[in-house]
Amino acid sequence: MKRKSIHIVSSAIGSIGEITRDLIQSLAIEFNVTIEGESEPHQYDILLCHFVHLPIVREEKFKQFKHKILIQPIDGTVIKKEFIDCFNEYDLIITPAQAGKNIMSENGVTTPIVVIPNYYKAEILDQIKSCNIKQIPDDKYVFYHESTFHPRKGIELLYEGYIRAFSNTPNANNVLLVVKDMPYNKLTFDRIEKLKGEMMKLQKSFSRPARIIKISQDLQWETLQQLWYRADAYVSTAKIEGFGIPLLRFAYLEKPIVTLVNHNSGYMDYLNSRNSYLIPTKQTIAIGEHMNMYTDQTKWGIPTVEDVSRAFANCFHEHYHVTHRKTNRSLLDRMEYKNVMKKYIELLKKLD
Repeated sequence: MKRKSIHIVSSAIGSIGEITRDLIQSLAIEFNVTIEGESEPHQYDILLCHFVHLPIVREEKFKQFKHKILIQPIDGTVIKKEFIDCFNEYDLIITPAQAGKNIMSENGVTTPIVVIPNYYKAEILDQIKSCNIKQIPDDKYVFYHESTFHPRKGIELLYEGYIRAFSNTPNANNVLLVVKDMPYNKLTFDRIEKLKGEMMKLQKSFSRPARIIKISQDLQWETLQQLWYRADAYVSTAKIEGFGIPLLRFAYLEKPIVTLVNHNSGYMDYLNSRNSYLIPTKQTIAIGEHMNMYTDQTKWGIPTVEDVSRAFANCFHEHYHVTHRKTNRSLLDRMEYKNVMKKYIELLKKLD
C-alpha cells in the first residue's frame, strides 16, 4: 500500500518546535514526511501546519493539498476575523484542549475541531537520583516555575504572592522560589528586569524576606531534569494558558501544583480542585497581551495577591500534614507521549 505524504509547516522554536520535532519523528514511521524550508512535498496528500500563519492560506500551493490540517492552541477569548477566516480555510483543526475548541466555536470557526492533548514523556526523570545544582540548598521547600515570562504569565503575581506569603514568617528561611525563564529576548527583557527590580524592592521591605533564585540561561536536558526532580511543588500564575506542558509534567510526577482557576486555559482538562491548589480569578480585559491573533477585547483571569499568597501557604503546610493531591492516573496515561502520537497517526491515516 502506498504511503501517504505529509508536508509540515511549523516554527522551530519553543514548545511548538519541540512538539513538531516529536511529531515528525513519530509520523515518519507511517508517512512520507517533508518539512517546509528543507524539502518540497513528495505529493500533495496532507498539509500539516502547526500554529496559524495567515500568508500560508493565500499561497497557490495551499490549495493543491487534498487535506489541509491546522494544529492550533487557543486561549484568548476574542479572535480577530481574519484569523477566523483563515481557520475556516482548513479541512480540520487539532487543538490540545477543550477550552480551545470551545473558544474557536464561539468565535465562528466552522471547520471541524478535534482535541488531541499535548503530552509528557514517561522517562522524564530517567537516571536522575539527585540534584547537583549548587545554588539550590537541600534544606528548602522549593516552589518551581518555568515559562517565557511574557505578560500573560503573570510573573508579577508570582513574585508578590510568594514574597508576601512567607516573608517575616517562621518559614521565611524554609522556602525557596526557583524561576526559570528563557535566554535574552528583546521583547521581554526590559519588563523582566523591571519586575526583578520591583521584586527586590519588595523583599527589602521585610526584615526576613523569602528567597528567590532566577535562572535565565539555556540549560542542558539533564539539568532541567534535576530541577524537576528537586522541586517540591510547581506554581504558575499565568493569566491564560493554551495547555501548560510544565503543569502536565508535574502532574505526572505527582508533585503539588498551584495555579489559577481559568476555564479558558487548557490545563483545566486535567487539573481541578481535587488535585491542585486552584486560585480564584476574575475575568478582565487582557491588557498587555502580545499575540496579534486576539482583539483588544480578549480576556484573561486575574487573581488577588492575597489569594495567591494563601494558595502558596496552603500548599506548603498541607505538604507536611496531608497526603497531597494527585491527578487521576488513567487521565494522565492518555496524555503520555506514545499514546498521544498514536492518536495523531490514527487520525491522519483515516483521511480519505
